[in-house]
Amino acid sequence: MEKLRVALYARVASADQFGTVLDLQERMLETYAKEQGYEVVAKVRETGSGLCCNRPGLNWILEMPCQEVQGVLIKSLDRVGRDPVETVGWKRQLEASGKKLLCVEENEMCPASADLYECLVEHFETEQKGL
Repeated sequence: MEKLRVALYARVASADQFGTVLDLQERMLETYAKEQGYEVVAKVRETGSGLCCNRPGLNWILEMPCQEVQGVLIKSLDRVGRDPVETVGWKRQLEASGKKLLCVEENEMCPASADLYECLVEHFETEQKGL
């Protein structure tokens, strides 16, 4: 059976967390990937607020061919962003490019959090159309 090829994505909010906190997050991702039998093909580390949607590292992963990367492994959904609309947008873009969003803390494809985020976003999108 072929291993799932993943990119590790670690993000911290501020530059003072860049060393130790980011290193710990990356080690957690590496350990989890190894336990799950994933093949790590890329590692991305970013610093920036979870409320900011500027994610050059995620854009880079998004642009990678799905034959190279089939999944993006994150610690938790809030590593992508803290704004539900932006986070769902990233999730949808990744899925549209053939990549799964995989979470360590929510196990596998961020089921509960991602589903809740998507339901909220769809609700707000529907509400805005009705205004």
